[in-house]
Amino acid sequence: MAKQTSFKETVKNILSKTGKTVKRYQYDLFVTICMVLIGFIGFDIGRISTLKKTPLTLGEANIFSAANGSANDAQPKQAASAQISKTDTRVVVSKKSTSKLYHFSWCSGAKRIKEENKIWFDNEQSAISAGYTLAGNCVK
Repeated sequence: MAKQTSFKETVKNILSKTGKTVKRYQYDLFVTICMVLIGFIGFDIGRISTLKKTPLTLGEANIFSAANGSANDAQPKQAASAQISKTDTRVVVSKKSTSKLYHFSWCSGAKRIKEENKIWFDNEQSAISAGYTLAGNCVK
C-alpha cells in the first residue's frame, strides 16, 4: 500500500524544493527582479514627464487703484452689498466664545456665529466697556 502523506508534509516538501530552486538561481532571480523594477520605474518617470502642467497665471492685483479710491471696479458684487450695511453700528459677540472678541455685523466672523449664540451691542463702545476687543479679521 502506498503511504499517505498529510497535507502538512506535502506543503513542507513543496517549500523545501522551492527553497532549493531559489537558492540555486538566486543571482538570476535578483537580476530579473531588478530589471523588472527598473522597467516599472522608467515607465512611471516617462508618464510623469508627459503630464501637462498648467502654468500659474497671476492677474492684476489693483492695489494702486484701491489705494487711490477707485477700488469699486476691483471689488466683487458681494463687497458692494457689504458697503451698504457698514452703516449699521451694532456689534456682535458669541455666547460660546472664550476669546472676548466682537465683530461688526458685516464681518465674516459675525456671519459664522449661530443666531442663538449672538449677543448684540448697540455700538462699539459698549462692547469695549464690557471687556471685548475687535476681531483681527474685522475692519471698521
